[in-house]
Amino acid sequence: MEPESGQQAPSRGQTPIRNAASSAIKNLAKKAIKEGVKRGAQALAQAANIAPGAGLAIGAGIEALDAARDPMAYAKKMIIIVSAIVISLIILIVLIVLVITQAGSGGGLPAGGGSTTASPTTPKCPTDPDKDLSWLSQESSSKLSSVAKYLKEFYPSKSDDELKSMLVKYYKDDTATPENPFSEPPIKPLDSLLVKGYLKKDSKDMEPLIAELKAGCKEPQPAPPSGDDCGGKWKSSIARNWMLPKNFGDPQCDYDPQKLEALLKEQDPAHAEWWFTKVIPCESGGSRNPLAWNNPNELNKEGKQTPDAGGAWGLYQMGSSAIAKSESPSLYCTKPNPCRRLDLTTNDFTQLAGVGGWGHGGVNDRSDVDWRTQTQYAINKLNSPLSRGKSGTDYWACAR
Repeated sequence: MEPESGQQAPSRGQTPIRNAASSAIKNLAKKAIKEGVKRGAQALAQAANIAPGAGLAIGAGIEALDAARDPMAYAKKMIIIVSAIVISLIILIVLIVLVITQAGSGGGLPAGGGSTTASPTTPKCPTDPDKDLSWLSQESSSKLSSVAKYLKEFYPSKSDDELKSMLVKYYKDDTATPENPFSEPPIKPLDSLLVKGYLKKDSKDMEPLIAELKAGCKEPQPAPPSGDDCGGKWKSSIARNWMLPKNFGDPQCDYDPQKLEALLKEQDPAHAEWWFTKVIPCESGGSRNPLAWNNPNELNKEGKQTPDAGGAWGLYQMGSSAIAKSESPSLYCTKPNPCRRLDLTTNDFTQLAGVGGWGHGGVNDRSDVDWRTQTQYAINKLNSPLSRGKSGTDYWACAR
């Protein structure tokens, strides 16, 4: 076809030149745009520093331009950002729930700081340790529960506690064998290899549990007296006690009245206020001193000596484990007030602190020990048959 009037047909050599020129122009344009965006961003940053509100508005405008220029890339970017925000919110919610749960379960420290729930001197053994297995270590308790779970198949009518009692009896009985472990026969033969393994008493896997069951529950011992006066805090109290010139009441130097109050609320909430505001201040001379000691040779305002031959001790002014070296009965005050005895010297008595023995009032009548154990013995004394009635007025004169 001939070209129209006024047009010239391009020669074959002109087309490549035009294409190359067009490509070069596009590349230059792209570079110019990038450089412009870069400088524009710098200018926008400076503007944002000067006018934060304007900077935010401009930033939003840039986001809109990005979205219009490449919708797919912008969508991917926003999905990543939103996902990160959602994950962060989930983690934050989980952390808040954990904090609230721990606070609600008593995870915080009691008044006065420090925990009193795991006191090494608080008796923990139940009345029947073969049935109440709360004293077992976590590892042994978990192991016993696992065995009981697998044994359920052969004794479906038994509760978990009954199965555990059967196992405890079996493990403690040296005459019981895996072939005939229980007095009551199962509903089907104990042919489970897993159960047979659990019933092997010489199994290394079962040795820790069996050893703990045979040893039985052990009452924690009181912290022994120390020579530490806690930076001079108990120096005078130690010096005036000729029977035991040591720190018996606060050997670990961790006592303060707030901790004592928290311990009373935990161990005896029904009488905690009575103990803390009435009995203890009165008995210990108003100072709540765990090392308080009433000399058995001194007379009180009524002209009487202490009921116990070893004096009155600690926060609750109870007896001690003191015994007389001398066989002379005149050294003992065997009856309640009024009571007279000869003057005593350091050679007449020896103190068996931390080694058995009770005071004149019998079991639990002892306060020549650390303050936590003093508290436990006093609570036990209040709740024992010999001390029931009238809120302990049959023992503590300050409660009358």
